[in-house]
Amino acid sequence: MHVADDGYTRYTSLIFTDYMRLVLDSPEQAKRLMLSENQAKLVNMIRAEGTLSVTARRMADEERVSIQSMSSRLATLWQRGYLERRSSIDETGGIIYLYRSVVRDED
Repeated sequence: MHVADDGYTRYTSLIFTDYMRLVLDSPEQAKRLMLSENQAKLVNMIRAEGTLSVTARRMADEERVSIQSMSSRLATLWQRGYLERRSSIDETGGIIYLYRSVVRDED
């Protein structure tokens, strides 16, 4: 059976090869990139938003968790490089952070 090389297969093969090389050469760095199922779900929810407008309060409301818990989760994902973060001042003068995924869908 002949399988046509559509470019996509070659591209994904290169990605997996690069990932395997990372795991072999730098296991600690590879471990740092791994996300739990809940972390991946959160990043994908933010990724779907696409804009720099996601706040801990909004995500906490959507996920039905405390703002403190969500703030911690978002900060961890930001520290690990999955989220972009900008600070803003709210109407009370307090600092809020706006997040978006660094991985965005192609238009």
